Amino acid sequence: MSVAALDFRAAWGRLVGVLVRTHRLADPALAEDAVQHAMLQATRLWPVAGTPAQPLAWLTTVARNHLRDALRARAQEVQFDDASDEAGAAGVIEAADAVAAGELGDDELALIFACCDPALPVASQVALALKTVCGLSLREIAAGLLCDEAAVAQRLARARRVLAARSAPVRLPAGAELPPRRDAVLLAIHLLFNEGYAASGGQTAQRPDLCREAIRLARALAAHPITAHAEADALAALLLLQGAWLGERVDADGHWRLLDEHDRAQWDATMIAAGLAHLQRAQRAQALSIWHLRAGIAAEHATAPTLAHTCWAAIAAAYDALLALDPAPATRLSRAVAHGCAQGPAVGLAQLAPLLAALPAGLRAHGLAAQAEMLARLGRRTEAGEALDRAIALAATPAAQRLLMRKRARLG
Repeated sequence: MSVAALDFRAAWGRLVGVLVRTHRLADPALAEDAVQHAMLQATRLWPVAGTPAQPLAWLTTVARNHLRDALRARAQEVQFDDASDEAGAAGVIEAADAVAAGELGDDELALIFACCDPALPVASQVALALKTVCGLSLREIAAGLLCDEAAVAQRLARARRVLAARSAPVRLPAGAELPPRRDAVLLAIHLLFNEGYAASGGQTAQRPDLCREAIRLARALAAHPITAHAEADALAALLLLQGAWLGERVDADGHWRLLDEHDRAQWDATMIAAGLAHLQRAQRAQALSIWHLRAGIAAEHATAPTLAHTCWAAIAAAYDALLALDPAPATRLSRAVAHGCAQGPAVGLAQLAPLLAALPAGLRAHGLAAQAEMLARLGRRTEAGEALDRAIALAATPAAQRLLMRKRARLG
């Protein structure tokens, strides 16, 4: 296994979780620093000395030693769950290897819930989970939360001060402590998936590795005896159903494909079946959540034999219900698009017009592209071209810009 062959991003949150549990840390930032140090050491040493036989064990040992030095410097006591240092080291390595093999990692799950502490604002809970456990950058977190990087940095700093001020170690909440944290946990996993579904930066259009990790976490939540809940099943359904067409969303050159260009026979039938099974289990809920409605929308897309046979009336109705629970700009934009497909572009434009000026920066290009599509369907091609030109100028990534330029060329 080379340095490139080891997925450092996938290992990040799992190793942080291992360190937090075994050292009973109250401040996860200490574990983050230690894991970062170990990974930097690996990129420097492995190309010269060779990759160790057990890369994750090597990273764990280096990170643990760095953490212990940092704790000594702070004159804090290093505490272990295990009876001896040697046994603790063996347990850490074994846990890291097991989690890396794709099994449910209790350490990672504990850290996600610990980050989503009700003492913090929800946005801070989500940002802390995405940074500490998922290893997302400030830019990626800001894109998901539709804010700027400075605001994310401030939220993280305040959240870490709150956690560091406590003497109790990070632990997995239980019983009555879980419900206040569940919404933030579900949102964090969804935003992790979204970053993989459409990368917010760089040359790569999507990051399937992040999508797979988000799906794994969602299914772990739905299966874990402590965290099992109908909303967790609904989220797992949503991510599986959307993840089923990841392979068709980009072509061999890494460029976005439009939905009418998908070969639906290549969609992952196994993932669709698993998603529908989770959606069926989610029906035990007494009331529909935003995750139920979004998963229902994804199911309509995933089960339609062709784009022309998509039941847009059902999708539009689902967005009407979703708007009552989540009146966010993204929901309003998607609802306008759905009604434009169900009832005609004139209806969609009427809903979209008052939204465009108020859309956050991260959504303006999407709004203008939707406007251009509806204008083109009404035969107003000049206005559609102007809207696409504005969207191209606002595109956040090269991949998004290339897609919009293809639409512009198709328009003529």
